[in-house]
Amino acid sequence: MTIQGIRIFDLNRRRQFIVVCFILLNVIFTLTNSPGSSAQTAKTRRATTKKKPVTVRSNLPKIVQLDDQSFRNTLVTRGKPLLVNFWATWCDPCREEFPELVKIATDYKDKIDFVTISMDDPEEADRGVPRFLRQMKAGAFSNYLLRAKDEDAAIRWVSDEWMGGLPFTIILVGDHQGAYTRQGKIRPELLRWHIDKILNSKTLPETAP
Repeated sequence: MTIQGIRIFDLNRRRQFIVVCFILLNVIFTLTNSPGSSAQTAKTRRATTKKKPVTVRSNLPKIVQLDDQSFRNTLVTRGKPLLVNFWATWCDPCREEFPELVKIATDYKDKIDFVTISMDDPEEADRGVPRFLRQMKAGAFSNYLLRAKDEDAAIRWVSDEWMGGLPFTIILVGDHQGAYTRQGKIRPELLRWHIDKILNSKTLPETAP
């Protein structure tokens, strides 16, 4: 075979090799991009990358925001004297007296009702207020945040003796009658004395239905 013949032979082999490679690549491309293959690949990818849903659990006390009407409905006695404490997270005396209020509410839990009403900004209903109440272990009680259109009118409706200062504590009996009021930090022993006096009183006003 001449040198020229050898060159032509090598060139034909190269062409055949290229054609075979091209055919193989087409076959591989067709198989890997078929509908069944794509679906299986996507399904497998989702299965391998799928994460378990994350459940966010919060043990923060629930804070109910009160408008004008719900505020008045909340301050209604239901067969027991109602101890109400108005406070705010920014009020140092409020924070200082809170542990004593929780103790009193716990000791008298079967004899009186106890609610706290925060005077904080509404955005604190999901932040500072529930965190503080959890710290004080006050989650077992009813906790609210006042969001009245006219806060001054709401304050006057609670008691003529309340000038708006915090903390403010009141015991309601009967039809919105204040049997005890205190603007400023409570004196625990004196508050307990008033509670006992109210509970032992034979002239306790009838409660609202």
